[in-house]
Amino acid sequence: MKRIRLLLLKILRHLRDNGGNDGYATSPDFSPEYSKEQVDYHIHLCREAGLVRCTDVQCGNGELKTELVLTWQGHEYLDDNRD
Repeated sequence: MKRIRLLLLKILRHLRDNGGNDGYATSPDFSPEYSKEQVDYHIHLCREAGLVRCTDVQCGNGELKTELVLTWQGHEYLDDNRD
C-alpha cells in the first residue's frame, strides 16, 4: 500500500485534537476519502515510527478496542509539519 503523507498528518492531528484528558482516542474514520484499510495501515506506520502508542482494551461488552495516544515524537512531527 502506498504511504499518503496527508493521511498521516490527519491521523496525528485527530489524536492531538481528540485525545481527551488521558490523551487516548479511538481510531479515526476519514471515509469516504480514505478506506478503513488505508487508515489502519497508516496507524501501523505511525506506530512503527514511534509517533503513536496503541493499547488494546477490552470493553465491558467484550468488544476489543484499540486506544491511540500521540507520543512526544508525534507532537514533534506535527510541530515540524505545520500548515
